[in-house]
Amino acid sequence: MTSSKRIMLLSLAALGFVCSGPVMAKTKYKNKKLDKRPITIKRGDSALTVGGKTRIEHYFKKHVAMLNNSLPDQAEYFKHYVDVLFDYNVGQKKYGHKAVQAFVDLRHKGVWGLGSTFADSDASLPTNVQISDSVLKDHSHQNGKPLVWVKDAWLQFSFNAALNQYKKHNVHYIKFGWFPFELGRGISLGAVYGLNREGLGLYSYPEDKSTPGINISGEIIKKRLSYDLYYSKFEERDKSLRYTLNTVKEQHLGRKANPWRGVGKDDEVFAARLKWKALKDSKFGTLDLEPYVFYNEASDQTTEVIADTKTELGSLGLAFEHKYKHFEIGGEIATNFGDEILQAIDRNHVTLERDPNGQLVEVFSHIYDENRLDANGKPSRALVTQDNQPAALKEKDQALHLMTLHNADPNDALFATHNIKVKNRFRDSYKNRLRGWMAVVDMAYTSEDYGFSVATGYGYASGDTNPHVEEKNKTYEGFIGLHELYTGKRIKSVFFDDRLLKIPSSLGPSDDVVTQELAFTNMHQLGFSATWQPNCFKKKKFRVNPNMLLFWKAKKSFKWELDQANNIDRRSDELARRYVGTELNLMADFQPIKDLTVYGYFAAFIPGSFYDDIKGTPLSKDFFKVVQTKAPETDLEKQDFRIGDDNAYHMNIGMTYKF
Repeated sequence: MTSSKRIMLLSLAALGFVCSGPVMAKTKYKNKKLDKRPITIKRGDSALTVGGKTRIEHYFKKHVAMLNNSLPDQAEYFKHYVDVLFDYNVGQKKYGHKAVQAFVDLRHKGVWGLGSTFADSDASLPTNVQISDSVLKDHSHQNGKPLVWVKDAWLQFSFNAALNQYKKHNVHYIKFGWFPFELGRGISLGAVYGLNREGLGLYSYPEDKSTPGINISGEIIKKRLSYDLYYSKFEERDKSLRYTLNTVKEQHLGRKANPWRGVGKDDEVFAARLKWKALKDSKFGTLDLEPYVFYNEASDQTTEVIADTKTELGSLGLAFEHKYKHFEIGGEIATNFGDEILQAIDRNHVTLERDPNGQLVEVFSHIYDENRLDANGKPSRALVTQDNQPAALKEKDQALHLMTLHNADPNDALFATHNIKVKNRFRDSYKNRLRGWMAVVDMAYTSEDYGFSVATGYGYASGDTNPHVEEKNKTYEGFIGLHELYTGKRIKSVFFDDRLLKIPSSLGPSDDVVTQELAFTNMHQLGFSATWQPNCFKKKKFRVNPNMLLFWKAKKSFKWELDQANNIDRRSDELARRYVGTELNLMADFQPIKDLTVYGYFAAFIPGSFYDDIKGTPLSKDFFKVVQTKAPETDLEKQDFRIGDDNAYHMNIGMTYKF
């Protein structure tokens, strides 16, 4: 069956459910606790509960990556995951709370038919090993069987039980292990450790599991005021001499005698928050406040070469939720503090390229020989020889001497011999002061008689241009959220779920390419939403939830000029318009059987004037250059391989069962 026929059948099936009634907005399954307890074994004052959830989905996406109809930017696939949860606790009867609790979430997920992912039991597909233009023998990795891994695994016990305190005392806990933790709405500090932020040296987990941490929590005023003190280690680099003596800093200037990593170069976060029920009144409703702060010290992060950056990032924020009868309003505000410190480095390294005779030769990446010209008559990279390789290492010390004592740019100096010149080889140390901020607010009104609610909301996150283009001390004003995947609360975005839409960054006065902003940053966002759940369905829940979101850039960007006929491909001096585009989506689900939910999410993104003005801008990895290298004699249009302004579409239908 062709993809188009399969999509048509699945769409008709989804339409059949939609015609039967209305829908519910998609919610993330956070595995914090079991939604229900179908299998529970009790013995004395202990209980073991087993449950889980399985999901099967079908995706169809078009133009979501490049918004360019000239590219085969279309995806259609099945995906599934299964979670099996084990929850064991002791002491509920004796102490009035769970004195000891152990929780495990076993997960298996993957894409159907994709052997190189977690799902398939076959070997990974053969892959060619390539050095320069030379292709060696292919290889594959045997997976063996479908992988099941531990997503969450933690142990918690109460201080009260340890001190033999019973029901009348406020309860205080300590939790160890792998578990999700987020502050507020998860914008400043989230619990999704599989996302990387391009452009800043911030680390995040490339795996689908929670990070290891310790959390001390408890009540200060019973049912009114509680606290959390959280610690997590994202990267460990002090485990043994193998880590501390690792010579990863060979390209750092001034580290000739000791290029090793050293001690205390971990990546860890400290966080604290209060949860205060400031108002709980039948006349005025409820008001919940959550002030918080976190600090992340991340040494040996990477922007250009390994371990060339240290990031000290923090956020101070406040989240709130107020409910009064049928009306509710909530929001959050936060500001960044800290610095990104970039070390002085030598970018030069040895690489491979082909000489005019077609032979593979070793060359320096940032040292050029003015007597060795390329096809365009420009100096080529210098060959690596026994004579000039020691000289290249010696120049590192000369460069540091010029920068620190004479405040000179070593990239303008001549080294070794009169015909050798460096090009953008050395980078002096500098600091980016992190001063971004964000604010979100949304509100909703619900009519229980008609099963209908409406909502509106606004969000802002400060923005900036690429902070690593200008290598000098400066303030970076873009908001930075750590491990966040914010898609909205009362107004939901489909394209921001899993960051389907990669919005280009703002072009600064020194930029010649754009990066991709994969986070809640550099934007104004205005949204509207409606949810309808008819009362006639009784126990069979059925809801429909349309959303509309409009996006603008917070930071001004320059336009891009692309006129291949007149050999124009450059950043313009004119400013681009800020309107990024509009997302229209419809989320719907139906529960035909208890615990079985069938759902569908349909969305379209209509690019705005911002994309009209930056259309044709190359990304940091220009796809046009990649294609041109493979077909140098072909007359290609650059705009066919770069950011476009065509509409993007997304469809996701599936079913979930909780057991």
